[in-house]
Amino acid sequence: MKMLYIKHRSGKRMNNFAISAILAARELGFEFTIANNMSLAEPGHFEKVCTQYGIKMLDIPFSRNPLSPDNVKAGKQLLALMKQEKYDIVHCNTPSGGVVGRICAKLAKVPVVIYQAHGYHFWRGAPLKNWLFYYPIEKLLSYWTDIAITITREDETLARRKLHARKVEYVPGVGIDLTKFAAPAIERNAMRASIGVPKDAVLLLSVGELNANKNQEAVIRAIAGTGIYYIIAGIGKNYERLQNVAAEVGMAEYVKLLGFRTDVRELYACSDVFVIPSFREGLSVSMMEAMASGTPCVAGRIRGNVDLLPESELLFDPHNVEELKSAIQKALDKDIASREVARNMVNVQKFSMPEAVSAMRRIYENAIEIATR
Repeated sequence: MKMLYIKHRSGKRMNNFAISAILAARELGFEFTIANNMSLAEPGHFEKVCTQYGIKMLDIPFSRNPLSPDNVKAGKQLLALMKQEKYDIVHCNTPSGGVVGRICAKLAKVPVVIYQAHGYHFWRGAPLKNWLFYYPIEKLLSYWTDIAITITREDETLARRKLHARKVEYVPGVGIDLTKFAAPAIERNAMRASIGVPKDAVLLLSVGELNANKNQEAVIRAIAGTGIYYIIAGIGKNYERLQNVAAEVGMAEYVKLLGFRTDVRELYACSDVFVIPSFREGLSVSMMEAMASGTPCVAGRIRGNVDLLPESELLFDPHNVEELKSAIQKALDKDIASREVARNMVNVQKFSMPEAVSAMRRIYENAIEIATR
């Protein structure tokens, strides 16, 4: 079996979104190729990944914006590739990859088309414009989808009720290596010193792209005047905006924008609280990592987060800074933090890499059945 796995861009390094699929496909003996925009790729990294897993990776110029003209160019390349290689299965991800990939797969008459939603853009409570734009597109493309994969229960329900894929499957996220995030052997004070945080300070951590949806600005405003430090690992267009907000509320000294980091495991270990204030998430890998690291998690009460933290005392409305303040204060209570960490350690087991690989393998076995009928 030949599979083409499509996502709009690679990122700097391989992430878990593809690893569980690669491992499941390898167990079944698939020939596996990834197509994505590699403009952000770290030199040499993906060559090593391809050798490690025995896969191929192609640079296709997708744009994150589904309406970008770049996606027309990407579509032409993708269609030619599908016709030439005659893939048995195409597995699409992300809005751009999902739109362009499924149209090309339809035109190329690929036997089985899979679309994995990492978080529909028309979730419950989403802005009306999202429902007017994204929902009709997905509803149409769902007719060309043999298997729709969702990673949150809310999206699973939505797909079953409102869309038309032949099958809808739920998988427990993208899978994380729980052992990787067990407390590392670090010198906590030295790690803090390296990022400019005093050893006795309260330290909050967020991991993710610096953009409006991630809502890091709310955290800065919530801790203004408290003496609490806040570090963010990630890059993005809101870098200057967040710097300006920190200066505006007198927190320039306390807010550290660390950029892209390869040592997030150590950052979890030296932080007191992990905060995920996003307005929208699918199923957050960074929060699963924080859970596995034993770091209390303060999270917006939104789709995905409620799957990971179903009984948490530390959920808040991401539009309400006062609720966020209260959740942070609760997380600093040792008794509450202890209960949260113990519960999280149990809950996160369901989202491990072996669980995700097992789920993906069952889906790919189903795809084989469809392809060989």
